[in-house]
Amino acid sequence: MRAALAVFTLLLFFEAPAQYRFASLDSLLRKNNATLSGTGGGWTTILVKDGTILYRHSEGNFNADKPVSIASASKWYAGVLIMRLVDEGALSLNDKVSRYIPSFNTPEKKEITLKQCFALTSGFAGSSEPLDEAMEGSRKQTYAAMVDEIAQMPLVAKPGAQVNYGGLAMQVAGRVAEIATGRSWNDLFDEKVVKPLGLERTWCLGKKTGGVPRIAGGVVSTASDYLKLLEMLSQKGLYKGKRILSERAVNILLSDQTGTATIGYSPFTKYKRTLNTPTDPRYGIGNWVIQIEHVDVNTSPGAFGFTPWIDRRHGYYGVIAVRSAFPKVMPVFWEALRLVDEELEAKSKMPGGPGIVK
Repeated sequence: MRAALAVFTLLLFFEAPAQYRFASLDSLLRKNNATLSGTGGGWTTILVKDGTILYRHSEGNFNADKPVSIASASKWYAGVLIMRLVDEGALSLNDKVSRYIPSFNTPEKKEITLKQCFALTSGFAGSSEPLDEAMEGSRKQTYAAMVDEIAQMPLVAKPGAQVNYGGLAMQVAGRVAEIATGRSWNDLFDEKVVKPLGLERTWCLGKKTGGVPRIAGGVVSTASDYLKLLEMLSQKGLYKGKRILSERAVNILLSDQTGTATIGYSPFTKYKRTLNTPTDPRYGIGNWVIQIEHVDVNTSPGAFGFTPWIDRRHGYYGVIAVRSAFPKVMPVFWEALRLVDEELEAKSKMPGGPGIVK
């Protein structure tokens, strides 16, 4: 039954024309089979362009419909949820947290906005500190009590001044969404994300365990489900002919929202030698905005290596679904981007080639 479901899901996309071989990509992934397999016993990689599967391959006990913890890839799902509420007028990105949560009405925190919470510029410490790990997903206190406790934590920067990658501010923003709508985050996630996109095997861990939802890292999902999110964003908010997000909301979500903020902490600085990025990526609403040299990519990789992305320059999107580790998977991802770009650009120069999306 599981194998049949995987085949059915992937048939929602057309198969790639024979002109796409991706032999170099295939070789790279197979060469790094052990690295990608990690503790998950396998991996799945799928690339899609204009509704057509360019490449797909699975190893071990993985397939496109295997649910895995996606860690920080959850942030992109959460960003879409927030932007749906913005579209509906329930929230504004310029709303101040203190408007909804009185414990934030202090001199240093009263100006923190919803946008800063999702663009990592709220001023809270990033994951270089163990603070968020000790609090998110807790079953020992209510969500409201947890957020009030976060409100007592000191800031490491003035709101808007510094990018610090972590989950504390998104945890606060999730509570704002609950207060503004009168609905739990888990219910909002089902209503605004799961049902409209027809996600088959995606859920918030907090819903099943009874714990507080972990906004920035608590989603379980699959490669095939995540591709639906990426298809919607690639189609400027449309999914199967239905409007999920406005074009404006998609543009905001996928564009740099950090302004002039400096980089305090991010995984791209912590693993800079491994990733070899000449400049530091910026951040949108729940996803990284990487525009360096010939690369124009949005992505939201997780701690376990699950990596979804949209290549806006070349007009395709993809997922590497694994249970491994971010610093091990990212160098493979980086090289995979280069190899895919090379093939797509080579095909675009051939007579009758598909061209490159600028």
